[in-house]
Formats: sequence, C-alpha cells, structure tokens
Amino acid sequence: MRRGGSLISKRFAVIIIVMVAGCGILVGISYLMLDILSNMVVVPQTPVREVEDQGEMVIALPQSNLSSMQVSAGGRFLAFIHKNGQGSENTLQVRDIKQNWNQVFSQAVRGQQLAWLGSEDPLLYEDRGDIMALNLATGISRNLTESAEYDTSPLPSPNGTVVMWTRMPVETGGGAGEFWLMEADGGKKRMLVTAGKMPVWDPSGDTILARRDIVISPDSETYRYFLETVRKDGGGWNHYAECDREPLYVWWPGDSFFYIAPYETGGEGNVKGVWFRVDSPTGVKRVASTTSLAEISYYRFYASRKGQKLAYVGGNGLEYLDMQERVISRFRGTDARLPLAWDEASGYLYYAGEAGIYRVSLQGGES
Repeated sequence: MRRGGSLISKRFAVIIIVMVAGCGILVGISYLMLDILSNMVVVPQTPVREVEDQGEMVIALPQSNLSSMQVSAGGRFLAFIHKNGQGSENTLQVRDIKQNWNQVFSQAVRGQQLAWLGSEDPLLYEDRGDIMALNLATGISRNLTESAEYDTSPLPSPNGTVVMWTRMPVETGGGAGEFWLMEADGGKKRMLVTAGKMPVWDPSGDTILARRDIVISPDSETYRYFLETVRKDGGGWNHYAECDREPLYVWWPGDSFFYIAPYETGGEGNVKGVWFRVDSPTGVKRVASTTSLAEISYYRFYASRKGQKLAYVGGNGLEYLDMQERVISRFRGTDARLPLAWDEASGYLYYAGEAGIYRVSLQGGES
C-alpha cells in the first residue's frame, strides 16, 4: 500500500502552490506599477486661455521698483510703495483711480508692506518698525503698535475687524517671531502664537492657517511640512494636515484651502506647479497644474479679494488661475513684473512694468 496519496494529488498540490505564488507576484507588480504611475500622472494639464491684451499704462514711474501694491475694495484708490534704492527711504503713494489718477497722499516711509483695512479707509502700512494707519480723509497717520519691538506684515481679517501682524521681540535678537492681534482701531493687543510661515485668514475671519516645518535630517536638509490652524481667541497651534510636498503658497478661498508646490512628473527634471486642495486632514487632492511654474520657488502669488482667482507671473508671463472655472488665463503680450494687485470692482488686474504701473482687463467683471 502506498503512503502520502497518489502521484496525481501531489502534482496538483504543486500546481496550486505555484499558481498562488504567481498571483502574489502579479499583485506585487501591480502595486509597484500603480505607485510608479501615480507619480507620473499628477493631474490633467489645466486648460489655458490665451488673452490678447497688451496692457494699459496708468501711472508713469521712471525706474519702477515696487515692493507692495493694493487697490481698495471699492475700487476707488490704488496704494503702492515705491523703493527708491538701497539704504534710502521708500515712498508711499495713494492715487485716486476715479479722479484721473490724482495723487491724494505721498510720504517717505521705511517699510515695504501695506494693506487696506476696510473698503477704502484706513490704509495700514509699515514704517520704522511699527504698523501705521492712514486716514485718507485727513491725511493723518496714527501709530497702532508703537513699541521697542519690530512690527511688520499687517494682515487684516477679511471682515476688517481684526489685524494680525508679526512682531520680532528685541530680546530674541532676530530669532523666533510672534503673531499678534489687535482690533481695527489698535485696541486689545495680544500675543497670539509663535509665528508660522505664509499665514492666511479663513474667509470668516475666525481662524488663521500657516505652514510649519520640522527638520528630519539636518545633514541631508530633509524636512516635513505641516499646515496648522489657530483661532483668533487663542488656544495655540493645532495640527491640521501634513503636506505631500513643500508648500510655497497657502490659499484659503472657501470651505477648502489650497497649497501650491512643485511636483516632478515623469522623471528627468520635468517639474510642474501643482495646486493641492485640502478638504480634511486626510483628504488632499491634486486639482490643477501648470508648466509655467516649473521653477516655482521664484514666484509670488496674489489672491483676489473674493478668493476665487490667483495671479502670478510665471515662465510664460502674467497668468491667473480661476478656481471656479478651473482654467488659467494667460496674458502673453505683457512684460509684467511684481507686485500685482486685483481690482475686482472694476474688473482689472494691475502689475508693475518697466516704465510704471499697468493693468489688463479680466474680461469677466468681478472675481
């Protein structure tokens, strides 16, 4: 009598084992290919709409070199800071758009950033390490943060009731900065949290989002990048999400927020600028891309006041992404330079040029 079963049964068992092993190998290969393809296919190329607009010069400025520029929410005034040269004072100017670009205010300042607080008044700006508020009706400026500390980067909330700014305490010797808050009139000043990167308000004006970096390996300069939030009533930073790539701009136009990062596709240095939408701590989706931002670290971005459009000067010139239409408008005929400024009320996008300040039409009204 033979032990161990028939020869046929043994052969059948061997065949089953080989088939199972083969399936396992195929599954492994499938996951490997999926991982490779996911890195090759980022998102479909976002459509580009070519716009024929050579730009209109509205203010002549010899040797135009601007550090900041904004149009008031009502579209009445254009404010900008003109850099006069290294070591010298800059010039803050306000022009009346509706009155043939008449100059309504001009003053020497030692600062680079400005921001409209409300629809047209007052105008916040940096000067000599403090945040000032200009009343256009009187032409008088008031110091909102007078102190021995260095105060910079005023960032009003969308509803104009609160202002966040960055303070560099003297005792830190230029080290870690702090985010501070105050009421629109300069009252109720309080330290909120240690400073993060790229702060932005949520549309309601209740929460601030910022980027924070954690060093993983100083020798290889390896980092992990996180988005954190803090409410205006305090409580410290709260972790929200980890980023897939290094965010180079953070944008919060509505229920979800976005960050922009360089993303290599297909190898051999083929880099795109990709917009990532963050719906939840684990819900991150690639939603738009452009080859115009291949060297994305060299660009700055300007969100429209209502938040649905984002302008920049890329490798192909002046562009803006309309997140609602999911299309990029490109103005090839312009020699645009930074900074940029939105005028949603009248439907224009302003930019600095070789001989002054220019604008192009958005061809669609409000943004």
